[in-house]
Amino acid sequence: MLSGLMLPSASAAPKDISGLDWRPCTTVAKDWPIPGDTRTECAELRVPLDYSKPQGRKISLAVSRIKADGPGRKAEPLLYGPGGPGVSNLASPARVLETGLRPLAANRDILGIDDRGTGYSDRIDCDAGPGVDVPATAGPRERAKAAFDEYAEFNKRCAAKDPEFVRQLTPANAARDIDSFRQALGASKIDFYGVSFSTAVGMAYRSLFDDRVPPHVAGLGDAARVRPFRDGWRHRGSWRRHRQLRPLAGPARRGVSPGHGQGRHCEAADRAA
Repeated sequence: MLSGLMLPSASAAPKDISGLDWRPCTTVAKDWPIPGDTRTECAELRVPLDYSKPQGRKISLAVSRIKADGPGRKAEPLLYGPGGPGVSNLASPARVLETGLRPLAANRDILGIDDRGTGYSDRIDCDAGPGVDVPATAGPRERAKAAFDEYAEFNKRCAAKDPEFVRQLTPANAARDIDSFRQALGASKIDFYGVSFSTAVGMAYRSLFDDRVPPHVAGLGDAARVRPFRDGWRHRGSWRRHRQLRPLAGPARRGVSPGHGQGRHCEAADRAA
């Protein structure tokens, strides 16, 4: 298990009021994908691997924020979910500022979190296998079966490294991690903008923590449209628009990692459960 944030010891610097040790991401996140980024801050959040065993094994999650830059009273912080599963989300706040969602950053902090098993958070490091040789004359069915077999072998081998960890890679636990982040921030409620798979995490959060969500998302720009929070946090827009909003991935490794093969950490969880 590896944590991608190079944070100093807890005693090296004071934490802010949230209890999180916020640092510029460019100084603590190796290979930070946004050159010249001076606004995104990163921190490490410790959570239970299994929320039914709060005193048991802990894991580290990488979280990020860009603080509101406008005057006046601040609204609830907004967490951005770029889709997936398996997509790094830590750089998302800076990417959001490049879209029509930019007006939201005037009065609310924009948040990111690398889900357990992805990006700079604790995850399993799995190497690629030898691959499957498919004859040039193979038809679509044979090619599909070969790809399926390769994924199945990869998932089985990767899950075997740490079955306990893989079994806890679920949308419900991703939602619980969001609520742990909310608590660490000292926020009474948290807003959410989800794309693709992240809408499943959003709906899981609303199902588990309905009293901790605001009634709506307001102030959206032209680059994206979002249904109200209580309507399922569902993104409305084209696939092209989704691709434009996706952040750059963090350092990629095969397996439970960002980038290509996004579904693997959930597939592995299904097989290990």
